[in-house]
Order: sequence, then C-alpha cells, then structure tokens
Amino acid sequence: MVTVPSGIVMFGGRNVTSGKEVNDIWLLLGNSTSAEQMEISADCGKPLSTWLNLPILHTIFMFMSWGILLQAGAFIARYFRFADPWWFRLHWACQVFGLLWAIAGFICAVASVQFDHFSFAHGAMGLVIMILGLTQPINAICRPHKEKGEPPTRGRKIWEFYHINAGRLALILAWIQITIGMYLELSTTGTQILWFVYFGVVIVVYIVMEIRLRIKQNRSGEVNMEMPKK
Repeated sequence: MVTVPSGIVMFGGRNVTSGKEVNDIWLLLGNSTSAEQMEISADCGKPLSTWLNLPILHTIFMFMSWGILLQAGAFIARYFRFADPWWFRLHWACQVFGLLWAIAGFICAVASVQFDHFSFAHGAMGLVIMILGLTQPINAICRPHKEKGEPPTRGRKIWEFYHINAGRLALILAWIQITIGMYLELSTTGTQILWFVYFGVVIVVYIVMEIRLRIKQNRSGEVNMEMPKK
C-alpha cells in the first residue's frame, strides 16, 4: 500500500463472490474524509450520511490518546515530581484514560481493515505500540516495593529502567505512527500544518523543560529520578 496525490494504491484483495484472494492493483481515489455515506447494517437497511467513519474515528481516538493524554502523563512524570503526590495521580489518570482512548482507536483500526490487519508497516507498528502501552499498567502494578529512605533493590532498578524506557519508546514510535497515518489517510494540507505546528511546540516545550530540570539538578545536586516509593 502506498499513497499518491490522487489516492491510495493497494495490491491484492479478495473476490467478494468466491472469497479467493486476487493479485490486482487498486487505486482508491480521494481520502477518508471524502466518503459522504457509510452503510450501516440496521433493520431499516438505509445508509447513514455522516462524516464519521472508522478511519476518522481511529484518527481522533489515537490522537487523543497517543498525541495528548499519554504524552501528558509522561511529561508530568518527568517534570512535575516536586508536586508530590499530585504528579503521580495526574500521571496515573492520563495514562488510564489515554489507554482507554487507544483501545477504542485500535478497535476502529482493526474493524476498518477486512483482512491482513498487521501485514503492512502502519498496522504492524501500531500493534507493537499498543503492546508496549498495555504492558505499562501491568508492570506498574507488579513493581517491586521500595521502603522510604532505603536504596532501591536490584529488582526495583531493573523495573524502573524498563518501565521508563518502554514508555518513552512507545511515545516516540507513536509520534512517528501518527505522522505516517496522516499521510496514509491523505489528510488535507491544513491538517498536516496543524499537526507539525503542534508537534514542533511540544518538542520546544520538552527541550525547555529538560534544560530547566538539568539546571535545577545541577544546582541542588539532585540526581534521583525514581518512581514513587510504593
């Protein structure tokens, strides 16, 4: 599957009558927003005119999750630990609701592809990101306990290393995934501009906050960036 100015070129497919796979090349004209009608299976059997379809819902849900909430949760955990215990509560809330949005977006993605859901780059990368995201709350629940005032155990250090870096990897891949998805969807130029402006602002804020944190650590001699002692 590859995008071109006029639409999406796809190879393969399945004959709806015989059910056999075919080796055809298809050019799907337009983009996901050009569909004016979506057939809904209902008793009345009538088409429902709507601008919302599965690809659009997938885009909205994934942007809300991986583009905003999950990014915010990681941002809070990195730069607002001084506001204990509120930083952890906000971090937890962002991650939980972000994952719920992500699950909804994942369901829409799977439902919008009739077969071979993860045989192409965007689908395979999306599956990896979701696995990383869904394992985060699981390993958070299983984290080794740390007594207040005592140094972390070896198991705790290993857990902290995995939890933090797996989360960072998922978020970085999510930025790439959202950008790829935007082009696969053949989004408008205005949408692309808004996305890259938003992405640029987030990067600048991250850089400013990281510099601020490093300066604060150097002045105070603080180097401890551990997870909450629970």
